[in-house]
Amino acid sequence: MTTCQDPGIVSFISIIKTIFTMIEIIAPVVLMVSLGYLFLRNITTNDAKDFKKNQYRILNAIRASVIVFFLPVAINLVMIIIGENFEIGACWKEAKSTIFSTKSTQYYKNNSTNKKTTSFIIDPSKYKNNYSGNPNEKYSSLSGTSYSSGDYKGKLFSPETLKIVNAHKNDFNYYNFKSFMSAHGGAGNYIKSLGGVFEKYYGKKVKVQNKEQFHEVSEYVFGLMTIWGFDYYNNRKYCKWGGSCGSVSKAADDAFYPAGFAYRGHGLSDKNNFDNLITGKKELNMTTNCNWTVDMVYIKAGLGSVGTKYKNACKTNYTAAEAQVGDTIHFFKSNIDKSNPSTWHNWYHVAYIGEVYPDKIVGYDGGSYFTNNRNYKWEAKKNATKIHGNKNNWLICRPVKIPG
Repeated sequence: MTTCQDPGIVSFISIIKTIFTMIEIIAPVVLMVSLGYLFLRNITTNDAKDFKKNQYRILNAIRASVIVFFLPVAINLVMIIIGENFEIGACWKEAKSTIFSTKSTQYYKNNSTNKKTTSFIIDPSKYKNNYSGNPNEKYSSLSGTSYSSGDYKGKLFSPETLKIVNAHKNDFNYYNFKSFMSAHGGAGNYIKSLGGVFEKYYGKKVKVQNKEQFHEVSEYVFGLMTIWGFDYYNNRKYCKWGGSCGSVSKAADDAFYPAGFAYRGHGLSDKNNFDNLITGKKELNMTTNCNWTVDMVYIKAGLGSVGTKYKNACKTNYTAAEAQVGDTIHFFKSNIDKSNPSTWHNWYHVAYIGEVYPDKIVGYDGGSYFTNNRNYKWEAKKNATKIHGNKNNWLICRPVKIPG
């Protein structure tokens, strides 16, 4: 269990830092008042014994005030010396004193009113992909069972969704989520106010009829997880949004849980009702993992749970050249014979095919690749044997067949 395992630790440390700050302010004031009183008594007393006692009281007051004043200074110095490589140091640095503020704005994401509204393309140095192109152009059209390689190709989201994500990814985080959503009439109203696929699909019972609708539902789920800034958790491994796995000391500025904190120990999130999950109706468990994300998308799309189902779904497995939008791709740590299900052992990862082009396929991945890179897409050539770093030990399955 880590020092910053639960975000509530931050609130506790913040209170301690506030108390220390108050001590640094109040101690000198109390000392001056006490010294003034004692000096006044010495001036007015005619008793030599009382005069001597007051001298001792003055010295004791000075000693006590110096000790009390320098205690928080010493602790702050120790925390600076141990640095962020130690989790308690990272917690201490992340937590702020709230003495000068009526609300914990130090934990808030950047105020959206201060955003630059002229750029709708996410900074490619932060969101690893290619973002050239006009964000106002229509992103794609359907061509048979594939998406065309038009303006959408290589984008993190379609231009409309990308514009929304870019404008709102810094609106809130764990600490001001409830107050922020309350000020916007509730999380559901906030999501609908975003427009686009978010307004179209929030609170709706969906049964996708074609690949275009499936793609919209994918953008709905991944778009909201990107605005929120989900962490990764699978009951064992924990990874930070825009950070890494294992350490929680660093995260991107738009993470739901700020750097230094992990929301583990609360069980896995609610994959079966994404709308309830994203609005925090039960708890603010904004974490996901690979098969959890696949199920979030497919269940929201009305297609049922398919995240870990490969033994039946892969009775017929496909090459990358045969892949279609909606297929799942499963990865194994051991060598497998694709024609022999008895060899399919040590399963460890799943994604699904979100786009198909004449020359390549695009995997939609909700695992640690997504949370660490803030990018859910990776690509593979249609003639590839090695996909997403795994050579041959993968299966492309068709748990459902989505019409064109």
